[in-house]
This record gives sequence, structure tokens and C-alpha cells, in this order.
Amino acid sequence: MASIDTLIRRQMEQTENRHNKLKSDEDNRKAPLAEFAQNDEQGRIHYIDLRHVIERRDWENELHLRNSAYRRVAGEFDSVNSEIMN
Repeated sequence: MASIDTLIRRQMEQTENRHNKLKSDEDNRKAPLAEFAQNDEQGRIHYIDLRHVIERRDWENELHLRNSAYRRVAGEFDSVNSEIMN
């Protein structure tokens, strides 16, 4: 029978593998969106990459961020909006 340390280590590895797979899937989905915005000749479409703003610890659950993360996301939107308006 496996020791508790071995079971915990396996669980941590599985969690990390899931996280890496999800990140890879997210990267693959976001790249075309960024390219689509970049190729908009009229400059009407803007892509805001939030991957550098949101960290794993920022999630309240699978769908919702913690309030502190929402504030950082709002700051990114504000920065982009300011650039657009100037």
C-alpha cells in the first residue's frame, strides 16, 4: 500500500498536469483571438490578455475571481480604454 506522502505527491502531480493542460488549451484558444484583433485595420477590436494579471490563487472557484483580482482586471481594462481614448 502506498504511503500518505506518495498519495499526496501523486495528487499534486495530477493537479499540476491538469493545470498545465488547461494553460496549453487556453493559449491555443487565445492566440487566434489576439491575431484577429491585431489584424483589424480599423482598430475597432482590442484584445486584452489577462493571463499575466490573473494567478492561480486569484480564483474563488472555477468561475469567479476574488475581489482583488477583479480590481486588477478592471485596471487592465482601464489602461486599454485610456489608450483608445487618447
